[in-house]
Amino acid sequence: MQGFLFFKLAYNSKSNNNKPITTMKHITFITLLLSLAFTGCQKQQAADIDLDAVTTALEKSDTILGLYIEKLDSEFTTQDVKVKIVCRDYPHEYETNYAPNMLKLNSNYTESALLTDLDLVMDHYKKRDSIRC
Repeated sequence: MQGFLFFKLAYNSKSNNNKPITTMKHITFITLLLSLAFTGCQKQQAADIDLDAVTTALEKSDTILGLYIEKLDSEFTTQDVKVKIVCRDYPHEYETNYAPNMLKLNSNYTESALLTDLDLVMDHYKKRDSIRC
């Protein structure tokens, strides 16, 4: 439909000196160049990344980490459970699921920044609850 509209405009134009084919070639060429410029400038995702699966995995991991934080903040959680969460469960979930999926979805994060965030959170709970791993 757009090609027909361009052709009709080129054919009816007074400034084209009755050369609809030449004008149509120019319009087609310009349109092709613009489309290549726009598609060439877009950041391309790796073909093997399934964004829905990565997003789902990240949300699941975020939920698990949220549950760990709730348990750590609860006054009813025993010290043994807190030690297990801080020393083993939370870092394992974060490093094996959360951080890799976050890196796949958001290029603004780096692995070192995510690990620094993990260290800050774990240091807080270690200090607050006197936990040694």
